[in-house]
Amino acid sequence: MTIYETAIRNFEAAADILTTLQASRVNMLSQALDSMIGRPKAVLSEGYNDIGLSFGLCLPAGKRGDLLKGSEEDTSVEIRTSGISWMTLEGVVPANTVAGQVYLEIEAQGESTVVADVFIREIRAGAAVDGPLHEWRISPDGVSVFKLALPESDEPGAVSRRVIVHLRQPPRRLVLRRFAMTLF
Repeated sequence: MTIYETAIRNFEAAADILTTLQASRVNMLSQALDSMIGRPKAVLSEGYNDIGLSFGLCLPAGKRGDLLKGSEEDTSVEIRTSGISWMTLEGVVPANTVAGQVYLEIEAQGESTVVADVFIREIRAGAAVDGPLHEWRISPDGVSVFKLALPESDEPGAVSRRVIVHLRQPPRRLVLRRFAMTLF
């Protein structure tokens, strides 16, 4: 095999891997931006808020917030709240996903490092069952990546699964510049 043939073979293998990665990546920030077309702001109420097809956000009882779109050139969203003790960012796992790994990536700007508990939640008929918690420190000055095992559902009647990023003491102003999950 010549050097040229080896290079072509390596390129094709890398392109196949990239194509697989792109197909299994859910860009939740993009979904949030798509949901805000034609409006600069969305009001967030207590409980679960649908932000896009695979993205949700949950606020404590009695609390409200705002989701603001950046400028036309800016591809970020800003979440504004007033003194809440927690908030969840939630990614819906596609129904046909089997056991594997979930890679979360987030670029969030706030006042300081945000500590989160990450876990898988199964929504079953009438109940939510949470998997083990894993701590994640989200840096305010770059992209943070987290790897989480996605076990096979032990309940055949599971309606859906979600990846929950439970932010402890989130800042009043949190700017998301990137938020995505890749499933393998």
